Amino acid sequence: MSTGGPAQLEARLLSALSPDRALAHTRWLTEHTPYRISGGGQDRTAALYVRDRLAEAGLSAELQEFYTYCSFPEAASLHVVEPALGEMACQPCCHIAPTPEDGITAELVDAGGGSEEELARAEVSGRIVLCEVSYAPAPPEKARLAVHAGARGMVLMNWGLPDQTEIPMRALKMVWGNPTPVTFGEIPQISAVSVSRADGERLRRLCARGRTVVQMKAASTREWRPVVQPVGRLEGTRWPRQFLLASGHLDAWEPGVTCNATGNGLMLELARVFGAFREHLGRSLVFAFWNGHEVAEAAGSTWFVDRMWDEVSQNCVAYLNIDSPGLRGVEHHAAASTLELADFHQAVERDVLGSAGPRQPLGRIGDQSFFGVGVPALAGRSPFPASELKRTHGAVFGWWNHTAADTLDKVDEAAFSRELRVYAAYIFRLLTSPVLPFSFVGYARHLREALAGYAAGSPAELNLEPLAALAGELERKAASLEALRRSLDGEVANSGAGPGEERVDEVNRCLMRLSRVLGHATYTVAGRYGQDSYGLSVLSRPIPGLAAAPAMASMKRGTDAAETLLTDLLRQRNRIADALRDAVEAADRCLRAAQRGTA
Repeated sequence: MSTGGPAQLEARLLSALSPDRALAHTRWLTEHTPYRISGGGQDRTAALYVRDRLAEAGLSAELQEFYTYCSFPEAASLHVVEPALGEMACQPCCHIAPTPEDGITAELVDAGGGSEEELARAEVSGRIVLCEVSYAPAPPEKARLAVHAGARGMVLMNWGLPDQTEIPMRALKMVWGNPTPVTFGEIPQISAVSVSRADGERLRRLCARGRTVVQMKAASTREWRPVVQPVGRLEGTRWPRQFLLASGHLDAWEPGVTCNATGNGLMLELARVFGAFREHLGRSLVFAFWNGHEVAEAAGSTWFVDRMWDEVSQNCVAYLNIDSPGLRGVEHHAAASTLELADFHQAVERDVLGSAGPRQPLGRIGDQSFFGVGVPALAGRSPFPASELKRTHGAVFGWWNHTAADTLDKVDEAAFSRELRVYAAYIFRLLTSPVLPFSFVGYARHLREALAGYAAGSPAELNLEPLAALAGELERKAASLEALRRSLDGEVANSGAGPGEERVDEVNRCLMRLSRVLGHATYTVAGRYGQDSYGLSVLSRPIPGLAAAPAMASMKRGTDAAETLLTDLLRQRNRIADALRDAVEAADRCLRAAQRGTA
């Protein structure tokens, strides 16, 4: 019996989703494993629960075991010595250098958000720095920058409302994934505690009035521990080697409802429904529930990339990260993506939700360990209203995030249901579309404009103009490639047989190749095989490997600073040049093959 076309099949799949079932998993994890931090024990119990639910849904399920560099909070205290105001409640951050037994006593200075510029203005050398918890930059990057600026310690004040007393739980490891012999020494050696927003505001007022001295004591463990993470796979029926990787982190601070038990429950419901529709899935679907996210900084997803490199590099068509869905108070669904997926996800949102939010740049948060490999990536990011973000001092995941207040009442069931549907549609179309829905026209334009801007403000010695010209050539070929992709899509829609499988495979190989060769150049400094540190400030700039190029114009040549920077920029320039040439050649080969096929 006919099941109808793709649109009818998608509608049937979406109607089979049950938000209540998904939230039942969320409640189970919250009630039975509230302390799911990596290596603490309850993370393993949660992993076994998830593995068994994946198996019940018909997936091939397993537990992957590996070591992570964990940390657990021990003890902390914070006394305001001058003026003599006594002790404030605090928590030790994880992955910190312990203070001496008698603590650290030093002047406290307010450095706002903890950016490089704010730390410089605050003159933090030899002092303890007060910073806000925020993602501008992320706390581990604040720690790296504070160490570089000579700070002796850190006090992190929570986001939220001025009178709130929740104390955040944070880790400051900074190194993304498990460290290597080189990066192990880059983990910030600084002592740090976190305090509530109310006490942070109190400290800020003291600093504004005059000299403020605090005594801080803090200690956390640092140790290697084995952990497990559950992974399940559904085999595709037409292109089984190709797979979509859908993921979210399993480990969590106590109780971690919206970060990320809601994401785990949503994924388990997706596994159940896609398991029931397995005979209609062209590509394979892999669900991964990462461990080592919060404290070990994306250790599980990074281990997966390193351990499963061949499979990921050759066959992973896209990466979908599901973190913190269903937040109470969000306005609408939006998504952050790599550039080639922008048109795709906005089309899905218009079809499923009636409108598409603006594409957000995809930053290096939420287990985005796949930039170097060049896997197209997508993550839902339902935003709070601007007025709420201003009121809560930038609490993009809710003022309760990473605190004991992250409880079941912070879930909005309507928002959760909406996100369950749109995630299912993302997955369904990526698994069933014969031609991969990747567009490189806007991507190439972004590269051309960024390179032209860098070329205009950089020394001629960097020779960036040819790179801008290469990006322009890629933009022209990308337009032709997009026309070819749309033509094949039309043939699939209008013909029962569709285009020849060989033609579709040729275009898909080209689209995946373009993502692979451009991804590391567009989104990383570390390159294809490394991992940039968490929250690295320069990653917010276009083509971050060249972001420091304009600074050369004002530097004195013949100095250590100028010549070492120039050496690094030349090597980054060459890496990006090779990526652009490879992309142009891949697009050209595909277009020439298409012309031969239609001659």
